[in-house]
Amino acid sequence: MPNPSNLYICPRCLYSTPQKRLIKRHFETLKRPCPNKTGIELTKAICEYIYLNHQYTEISTNMNNDKLTKTARTPTFNQTINYYNGINGILTNMESADKLEMLTDRQGIRQIDFEDRLEKVNNYLTSVLL
Repeated sequence: MPNPSNLYICPRCLYSTPQKRLIKRHFETLKRPCPNKTGIELTKAICEYIYLNHQYTEISTNMNNDKLTKTARTPTFNQTINYYNGINGILTNMESADKLEMLTDRQGIRQIDFEDRLEKVNNYLTSVLL
């Protein structure tokens, strides 16, 4: 199975291949253009970008309140899986106390509040079961 990061992916129809010659044939020798599933029009610059970087990431710039912001297209399926595997590897190697601290920091609550909430839930569940 080819490495997903080495696949050449057509941004228009999401066709993928590990070989550069096949993606060139896809872009250049088709009698009809491939179906437009993503709303991207293929240009020579986009094709050249894919030849070099395997995938096309559209970055557009917007001027909002005199600030320059960049927005990128949604990640591909392979990028999402790689991100998930990376996060899963980090969480698997963490201690439970570190996980709890990270969760409370993310939710903006103190650890004592979190423990009180857990105790209330535990008391409620035991009263329901009894």
